[in-house]
Amino acid sequence: MTLSTLYHSRIGKYNARLFRRSTLDRTVLPVVGVHHTEPESEQEQSGKKPRPMIQVFDQSAVDMESLLRAVAVLAVMSLGLFQQGAVVADRPYTSLLTVTNGQQWGTWSWPEMCPDQYFAIGFSTRVEPSQGDGDDTAMNGIRLICGKDGDRRLTSTVESHPGFWGDWSLPQYCPSGVLTSFQLRVEAHQGNGDDTAANNIRFRCSSNPVLEGKGLNWGDYGGWSQNCVNGGICGIETKMEERQGRGDDTTLNDVRFRCCDRAQP
Repeated sequence: MTLSTLYHSRIGKYNARLFRRSTLDRTVLPVVGVHHTEPESEQEQSGKKPRPMIQVFDQSAVDMESLLRAVAVLAVMSLGLFQQGAVVADRPYTSLLTVTNGQQWGTWSWPEMCPDQYFAIGFSTRVEPSQGDGDDTAMNGIRLICGKDGDRRLTSTVESHPGFWGDWSLPQYCPSGVLTSFQLRVEAHQGNGDDTAANNIRFRCSSNPVLEGKGLNWGDYGGWSQNCVNGGICGIETKMEERQGRGDDTTLNDVRFRCCDRAQP
């Protein structure tokens, strides 16, 4: 089958129905500005109440205290002290965990790594529920929760591509230890039917418990990946199919994880 034939066969099944999709998730960064009001004398003369205005980087209104406070907030965010603040791409890793049953569509997204000396101690999944007669995509994203030495008081998250549809589940944590291997549930190609690709995931903890995501039940689990030996999972990279418009969306197709060693005492 040619790529053109496959493409049109996947579109054809949707000619009889319209798809309802939410708009692309957007992350809006806060604008750092300075709030000030008109001079008191002018307000008294006009009889108006002070009306706050935002003026970005107005040098006449910037005071040192506000500037230092803004710099401090940005510094904290850059260190990953917020729940979703740490994205480290160049941390060295020792091995790559893969499985053999990932699906064929999409491309590999950017890798994201836990901060240095942090390892994945838990995870959550982004899953779109069954759409009935609509287009199902099932599991859209996987988020790792990174902690240092198993400490959950100060964590960061990494997720590679966040996906498009569905809600994030509540986090699941290893009772102790870190994530060390995984297993992926994938639906086989449905021909002219509705493809969903990756549906769910399982992780094994270094303390041996197995955690299963809140995904859907289509497809089957493949074999377990290799195992992180001297540390644990410290990074993620996902294979994502972009939005297909009126075609068949599958979103998350495959995932691979990076292992890092613990620092030697």
